[in-house]
Amino acid sequence: MRQMGRLKNTDKYNSAIFISAAGKGTRMNTLTKNTPKALLNLYGQPMVDYICKYISDKNIFNRAIISYGYCRDKWQEFIIRYKDCIDFLDYSLNPDIIYSFMDSIKKINEEHILFINCDTIFDFEIIEDILKKHIEHNNDLTILLNKSNNYSYKKWDYILDGDSLIDIRKEKRKTNIEKYFFIVKKSILSDFTKEFTVNLGNSEEDIYNFDEFNNGCTCLIKSILDHRRYSVKVSFLAQKMFNINNKEILLKAKKYIKENHLA
Repeated sequence: MRQMGRLKNTDKYNSAIFISAAGKGTRMNTLTKNTPKALLNLYGQPMVDYICKYISDKNIFNRAIISYGYCRDKWQEFIIRYKDCIDFLDYSLNPDIIYSFMDSIKKINEEHILFINCDTIFDFEIIEDILKKHIEHNNDLTILLNKSNNYSYKKWDYILDGDSLIDIRKEKRKTNIEKYFFIVKKSILSDFTKEFTVNLGNSEEDIYNFDEFNNGCTCLIKSILDHRRYSVKVSFLAQKMFNINNKEILLKAKKYIKENHLA
């Protein structure tokens, strides 16, 4: 593998960013039949281009990684554009969100790793402030959440004690909670194997409610919580954000980008 892409950072945060973009985006139906979800046109540019421009322009992260896989040939032009500052890892053989995340972070040395999905659109300027607080407060895991009626299909309930996350449960009622991103220490992730969704050190039966929470990042966060020895903090923001999982939200995101001159 070639040397990892290096951003122009001065090491002030000792941080990296991982952008998950390997999946098929099946909920987008025909829009992703022949195109990766991350490369769907969002007001004149690929969806994932917004976060890529942000991290290439800002002096925040030391490293940046994008996992890709589905329709891998469609990625080549985009890879060439960002090859000097972002490392693209091909997970076409195993596009699982957590597998690609846990496997890719073995290739970097930075301690603080921000995980974000390629289909999440918001004002990325808030990222640095949350990263600073994560480091200043010495959090093991920091999660930024949004609660909005725009996400009425969400049924994850995050149980808090002050600003500390102490549990996650799946509710019958709709909780309307969505995740912007999370930041986790690499040293915490070293407790887990790369085969996370199959084997958490012993067997999947050891993961509390494995079947219920085997849902990408929620399963990872849930398992970190179950260890009970980590500092897990939560922030809620009311700022608009879009987790683009269907055509309707895609149209709303396009309108948001136009109105806020983000393109």
